[in-house]
Amino acid sequence: MVAAVSLALTAWGTYKAAQVADDQLKQSREQQAAEVRFQASRVTTWREPDALVFANRSLDPASAYIGWGGYEADQFVPVGTLPPCTAVAFPRNATTGGLKGTNLPAGLQSPLVLEKINLTIKDAGGNWWQRWSTGELAGAEWQAEKGRHDGAKGPDPKLLGEPLMVRTEPKYRPLQECGAAAD
Repeated sequence: MVAAVSLALTAWGTYKAAQVADDQLKQSREQQAAEVRFQASRVTTWREPDALVFANRSLDPASAYIGWGGYEADQFVPVGTLPPCTAVAFPRNATTGGLKGTNLPAGLQSPLVLEKINLTIKDAGGNWWQRWSTGELAGAEWQAEKGRHDGAKGPDPKLLGEPLMVRTEPKYRPLQECGAAAD
């Protein structure tokens, strides 16, 4: 009888230990996914009355691209490398016109607009991310569809012309809402 009770307690203890280990593993995976996603989640874009603004609130530079056509977009106008903790404002009259050998939609050949434009981000780790015009951020699932798991596998997007930072004169301003660098 004592052996049966001891065996039952051991089985229960083993079961509970396995549950705790499973919970810790799940939490570790969630934390790792959040860390990978962190930089991309800190890169955004918005429209102001006289400018289209790209902001990088992370402590690392990030490359930004403008895409169009929704989920299937495979051609992008490079914005350039967004410096850490900086907002970059492009004047409202900046255009993407004049890019040779491209079929840019009419909306992209006129002054920059934000509607139906997607922000594509390549983070410091080489991961590709897509921020839809709705604000949603897609990572691995979008990358898998496009064959861009880690920025090295599959084709990079087709880039159209020089970065906007080279072809225009954007205004840079530091962002206060940025994390502090570790000493």
